[in-house]
Amino acid sequence: NILLRAKNVKAQCLLLDADNDFIQESSQGLAALSSFPPTKKDLLAYDVVILGDVPPLRLRSTHEESEQALKDLKEFVTLGGGLVCIAGMLDMPRSYVGTPIEDVLPVVLGEYDEEMRIVRDNGSRPFRPLIENAREPHEIVRLEQDLEKNRLLWEDGSVGLPPQEWYWPVRKAKAGAEVM
Repeated sequence: NILLRAKNVKAQCLLLDADNDFIQESSQGLAALSSFPPTKKDLLAYDVVILGDVPPLRLRSTHEESEQALKDLKEFVTLGGGLVCIAGMLDMPRSYVGTPIEDVLPVVLGEYDEEMRIVRDNGSRPFRPLIENAREPHEIVRLEQDLEKNRLLWEDGSVGLPPQEWYWPVRKAKAGAEVM
């Protein structure tokens, strides 16, 4: 919703599980999407793609077209496009193992059994993300200019943000990835 309201952002949303008569949301003046961009050329017109907990083979209408969409999305990222992946309990990131998207994820996934054990053991316990470098935080995690106030917002539940309710474990960050 915030992207749709932002004056300096043009956004189009595509909800794959919506009813056929659902009007997809988009910024004022932009046409609503009816499908994932059908060609690589169409995809390259975007700056950023945000991918939620979407099954990889549902991006386009057939499995073959969806496989091509994954290849196109990898090339989009390789050419400098932004890709935000939002982990979910169904598909992201686990269903993307073995797809072109796995190559552009900034993390190395663990073994499935290992990940599922962690999810089962910790899945119902809220957690707090920690800022990797609280003395010089990346601007994307800087909610306050005062560094101590910023750290407390992230780490102290009595004065800060509510805890996260769920996460997907990963083995490690890939070389070149920036942990924030």
